[in-house]
This record gives sequence, structure tokens and C-alpha cells, in this order.
Amino acid sequence: MTEEKLDPKGAKASKRRIIGLFLALLAIFVVGLVLFRQPIAEAVGRSVCAEQKLDCKLSITRLDLGGITLTAFDARAPEAPAAAISAREIVIDLEWDNPFAPRPKLVGGDDFVVRLDLTGKRPLLGDLDTAITNFTKPSDAKPGPMPQFDFKKITIIGETLSGPVQALGTIKATGPDTFVVDMNAPAATLGLRGATLQLAGGHLKATVANQQITANASLDLAKFEAADTSIADVKINATLEQLAGVLKGEGSATLGAVSVKDTRLSGAQASASVESAAIDPAALDLAG
Repeated sequence: MTEEKLDPKGAKASKRRIIGLFLALLAIFVVGLVLFRQPIAEAVGRSVCAEQKLDCKLSITRLDLGGITLTAFDARAPEAPAAAISAREIVIDLEWDNPFAPRPKLVGGDDFVVRLDLTGKRPLLGDLDTAITNFTKPSDAKPGPMPQFDFKKITIIGETLSGPVQALGTIKATGPDTFVVDMNAPAATLGLRGATLQLAGGHLKATVANQQITANASLDLAKFEAADTSIADVKINATLEQLAGVLKGEGSATLGAVSVKDTRLSGAQASASVESAAIDPAALDLAG
């Protein structure tokens, strides 16, 4: 028998070819991820929506270590005539405190529309109920810092038995952990179960600064009718303040006229106050 010996030079050349082929394939894979990362991310996004019983349409115009930008976003239940949530643009900027668990440091966008259900026939969140329930489940993980919120235009649409009503406004970031919510509700008629409410207008302005919250709200009710009850010219004003772990609220109302069956009352006034433990905005952990 004869003993054959491998040529050391040939073995080294073979290893170099294998390594070169592996590196070439790895480079092609990386280039493919870079070139097609947006279509891949869009497909992943649609898959996540499907798990929440939503059909989503979206385009990703930015996807990098700094965050993601979605445009032409539309999420709705299958066969639904209108979107449960839509936006011309949604921006999410990331902070890499942990290399394996980035957190959102800013969430914003423009022409952001949310649709709620005020008919009483379905959950308030309507088609978003499943998604919101799943994403807000209690977690043992410690909530991270609250991101900044900055939405140039927000529209909240409430579906009622008399048709849709709207509230328009903005959420503006004014500091690292501070934002201001400013919403206006124009005159509208709301149809509720067995009742009709004519809203003359409403306004809400709230400032959230870390653990501190201050808010002022006003509501003008032109008329409310239900069965044998009629209420007209109602004006409600309320203030809310959270400071040092305590939440306090005060409200007052004036009634122009109240009629219940054969009883009539005019010029009535009422006031109330409430105090409770503080709300922790950071508990709404968007980082999961």
C-alpha cells in the first residue's frame, strides 16, 4: 500500500476559496438586507397588523438605527369601510440605552386620525380594541422613560348613532419629557342609545411634564334629550392638577333649563371635586 500526502499549498488554497465564497455570500446577504430592508420591514409590519385583526397599508421611507418613518399609513378591520387609524406620516426615533432593547425617544407625525365608537354597541376603541388590549397588557418589566410626543395635526372621530363627530388638535413636545395637548370639538349632534345630545363646542388643553399634569376643559351643551328628560344650555368647566403624587380635580356646571316629566328647573348650578393617587404616564411603556 502506498501513503498519499495532500499538498499543503493546495489545502490552503482550497480553504481560502471556501472562506472567500462564504464572505462573498455574506456580503450579498448584507447588501440584500440593506437594499430590501424597507420592503421586508413593510411585510413584517403588515404581518403584525394581521395578528391584531387589522389590515394595514404603509410605506417605509426611513429605516435605520435612528428610527423609522411610516407614510400613507392605514389600518382597518377587514372589510371595514373606514380606517381605525391613519396618518400621512408617523415618525419614531429610537434611543439605544441598551444595544439589545432600543426604546422610542420621540413619537410624532402629521395628519393622524383615530376613530372611536360612541354608539355603545361596540368597545370604545372600536376596531383598535384587540391591538390596544394586547399592547397594554401588564408587564413585570420596569417602564422606561416616556418618549416625547409631537403630532402636528390630530383628528379624533367618534362614531355615534347620528353619524360621526370630530375633535381636532395637536400634541406638541415642549421639552425632553414635556408635551402639550390642545383639542377643540366643534358643534355637533351626537346620537346615543335613547338620547340625543347637541354639542355647542368643547376645548381641552393639558400639559404633561414628567409626573406633573395640569389640564383645563370646557364643554358647552346646547341640548340633551332622553325619554321624559330635557336639559338645555349647560356649561361645564373643569380643572385637573397632578403634583407630588396627588391628583386633584375640580369642576363646575351651570344649567340653563332642566325638565323631567312635569318638573322644571332653571338656573341651577353644581360643583364637585376629587382627589386620588397620581397617574404615572411612564406606565404606558411604548418600549414594551
